[in-house]
Amino acid sequence: MPDPTTARSVLVYRSLLGAPSEPWLFTQHRDVPGWGTTYLTHQIDAEGDFVHEWARSRVVASAWGTSVMRRAAFSRGHDPVANRAIDRIEPRLLHAHFGPDGAFALRTADRHRLPLVVSFHGYDAVRPDSTFTTRGGRFWLRHRAELFGRASLLLANSEFVRSHLIALGAESDKVRVQRIGVDLAQYSATGPRPDANVLFVGRLASVKGIDIAVRAMSLVTKQLPTARFTVVGDGPLRPDMEALARDLGIEVHWTGALPIERVRQELARATIVLAPSNVSPDGQREALGLSLVEAQACGIPVVASRSGGIPETVLDGVTGLLAAEGSVEETAEHVLRLLRDPDLRHRLGEAGRGHVSRDFDLPEQSRRLARFYDDVCGAEGN
Repeated sequence: MPDPTTARSVLVYRSLLGAPSEPWLFTQHRDVPGWGTTYLTHQIDAEGDFVHEWARSRVVASAWGTSVMRRAAFSRGHDPVANRAIDRIEPRLLHAHFGPDGAFALRTADRHRLPLVVSFHGYDAVRPDSTFTTRGGRFWLRHRAELFGRASLLLANSEFVRSHLIALGAESDKVRVQRIGVDLAQYSATGPRPDANVLFVGRLASVKGIDIAVRAMSLVTKQLPTARFTVVGDGPLRPDMEALARDLGIEVHWTGALPIERVRQELARATIVLAPSNVSPDGQREALGLSLVEAQACGIPVVASRSGGIPETVLDGVTGLLAAEGSVEETAEHVLRLLRDPDLRHRLGEAGRGHVSRDFDLPEQSRRLARFYDDVCGAEGN
């Protein structure tokens, strides 16, 4: 990690910190050359179980009043805990993750004359405006154009998301791609793997295609009864998906949400990773598919879908096999093809690790983020 006595400080804002589906929020900010990270939040999820150990002493949590009061005050630049922390830390810039959080951070950035960097991760760029019906969603729509103009830099996690931001009115020169990187040293591509262990990793929500995965695996197990199916993750669809698996007569090992170390253990036992992401009822599509990057880092071939930004993450026929969005039958065919062809699995797996090394290497992405920070502060005289 950067030396805290010499590193410049960046304040990373996430309204809800430590969600099980967002471990990348810690890995991406741990080793940014020349920059030390402090996190600002209004709520810590899951009792902090998914906050990385190194970050625990670097979290400022504004816990006065109710959650609604804190967010309202912060959106006006009047959160006393946040303002005292900024005065004490003296960050050089404020980096918010997800567009709505960037909108909430606008007035605080203005109050302290801080450059504002905002990262977009999918729904905040892709979902139709008509689906933002909550109070926070309406706030986002009211302030989106202002955020696009005020922010020093808008970071998209894929070209797919970048194109949507530009279509929404962001200046193309201000929108850059900053991919979520993985540390290849933490993901082993060696060692024996079982012949028929299919793994799904992700939040159990419609955009992840968990229903397609369960239906496809029911077809797979009819032809290949030795195939095993493990689902890592939790979410609103879990009860329905467990019922669907029972109705289809397929045995599924449901692990629930796991910390990243346990996810790596599951990856080490996987033959292939299945991720048939799909457009959700509210119009959301997969922006990147971090679990697919992690799978390829382990040299594991992937079966996914031609949806959203996935074709950037998984190269069809090179590092994995992509099915048409929503196609249970094609997804099952791809799974069966890989389970029956170890040579193909090996070839795609090797190519996948090379792809991750070139485009998703964490140290390189950290250096890239440092350059973005340096450019922003240099341009604004900070």
